[in-house]
Amino acid sequence: MNEINLAQQDWALARSEGLTLALVVEQGQLAPEQRLLLADGPPIWPLMNQPQIGHLRAEGPALLDLSNQTFGQQQALGQSLDACAMHGWLSSPLAIAELTQHLGDALACRDSRGEVLLIRSYARTVLPKLHARQDLPWHAWLFGPLTCCWLPQARGWQRLAGNGLRTAPGFQPIELDESLEQALGRDPHARALLAQLQAEAPEVFASTCHDKRLAQVESTLTLAREAGLQSTADQSYFTLYSLLEGQPMQQRKDWPEIRQLVEQQGHGLAQAQHMVEERTQP
Repeated sequence: MNEINLAQQDWALARSEGLTLALVVEQGQLAPEQRLLLADGPPIWPLMNQPQIGHLRAEGPALLDLSNQTFGQQQALGQSLDACAMHGWLSSPLAIAELTQHLGDALACRDSRGEVLLIRSYARTVLPKLHARQDLPWHAWLFGPLTCCWLPQARGWQRLAGNGLRTAPGFQPIELDESLEQALGRDPHARALLAQLQAEAPEVFASTCHDKRLAQVESTLTLAREAGLQSTADQSYFTLYSLLEGQPMQQRKDWPEIRQLVEQQGHGLAQAQHMVEERTQP
């Protein structure tokens, strides 16, 4: 059986069992005309609903509830969207509201240093690498209430099987070890900053391509680390400031004073900048 026939079979079985069927999209990657198309289409369930990231709600990932649609309708809708925005479809025994909550909780992770960051756990380039780590305790939580996921790849589609539980297991935060960080191939911290900038200031990017935007954030984050900034908060502020201002923060004339306050007196970078600016005000 070829992959299209198998996917169609999974879809039909899910509908016959009354499961939730949803398309996964990144709203920030949609063209304006595609947003208008979806506005009159199936219900949209954004995943970024936590208070800390609620400002990203309209630009972040979302589920399109296609539970009442045919496999052909799902294919037609998916093909009408930009390939960068479409991350496949999934089925689950959970109701759409519960599924949204579950996948929203999976957008945060701890890296190998214990820092809490955003992760694109739903993405076609990320989810397979998470699925492969069945040895980690959060695996059963993440994939427990999913029946299957179908992800578009460079050549065809990839199917990931879940456990199809009708009740989500107790919450287990996603924790990345060093090997998983290497497998993901990109810095989770940079991904979190990219998501914030795409939602709040997309004009800072020189390209609309996700990978090129990520590379732009990564290179600026590297400058922050090379400047000696140790905390994640300071590195984030440096990166956001540099991209928003259009030049690296260490090119400021008062950078030596700001850095001294951070390194020798333990102030946060944002606070140190504010203190130096107050001193120089007439």
